[in-house]
Amino acid sequence: MNASQVLSSLRIITAFGWSDFLLKYRGSFLGYLWSFVVPLVKFFVILHIFRPFAANIPQYPLYLFLGVLLWEHFSLTTAACINMPQEKAVIIKKVA
Repeated sequence: MNASQVLSSLRIITAFGWSDFLLKYRGSFLGYLWSFVVPLVKFFVILHIFRPFAANIPQYPLYLFLGVLLWEHFSLTTAACINMPQEKAVIIKKVA
């Protein structure tokens, strides 16, 4: 692949990602707020359940918060990327 093909593929991938991001919560009452609510709820539940076991860990809430955010991002991105080629197969076949 030469540089122009790589840039073209990158533009297509970016367009798919951006359109999926915009369509994910379209028409939802809370909209993009849901993408923040789910990790925050998980964080507070895990924090209160495991706080007695992590009493000796300094800055435990910060580590837990960063871990939950990174894990949520990783898992949602991976799931979306696995399903995207199958969902967009018709469009991908039309791209030269």
